[in-house]
Amino acid sequence: MNRKHDGRNTNTQERILAVAENLYLAGGYEHINLQSIAHALEISKPALFYHFKSKRELFFVMLIRMLESLQQALEEAVDQDQFSTQEKLERLMEAIQRQPAFDVTRFAQEEMHLLTPSEQQEVMQAAELSLFAPVERVFREGIERGTLRTHDTRLACLLFLNICVPLSHERSPLQLQVQTGKRREMLEMFLYGLASAPRPL
Repeated sequence: MNRKHDGRNTNTQERILAVAENLYLAGGYEHINLQSIAHALEISKPALFYHFKSKRELFFVMLIRMLESLQQALEEAVDQDQFSTQEKLERLMEAIQRQPAFDVTRFAQEEMHLLTPSEQQEVMQAAELSLFAPVERVFREGIERGTLRTHDTRLACLLFLNICVPLSHERSPLQLQVQTGKRREMLEMFLYGLASAPRPL
């Protein structure tokens, strides 16, 4: 999934991608301004285009880079077998909160069309590997361990991510709540529900 630009300075590429990512997180694709990136790095626009042929290519490589970083963080969070299912889910929630926010819904609705069909497919595959696969694996392990009842792991994954992903947005009111120690309480609500008695048959 890593894209190499043969013969080009990798350090400069990484610096360009880091600035582009900060701009993207601040305001989406439209906020990525090539002149601003060049100015911030004290390079010329031709030098920037030496590394990335277009804003679209920069956007694509930046997204893949973000998702690869997210995948690594989530896999590291649940890599140890000694953690219980609940502990792994709590570690996933914490890891997602620490990572830059990739809004899959916004991308699909507002930004996907900016990429070529092959790039769209690669980004969605990267999102599957980085977001969905690590979480769904924990739910499957929970079923195998007997700590979770048999359920639709894909649906559970989607529900869990709908709770977690907003936490990675700096302006989210949920993030403030979680910073005050509510993460475990939120997870227990997700796992055990709010009913005071078992659901009637």
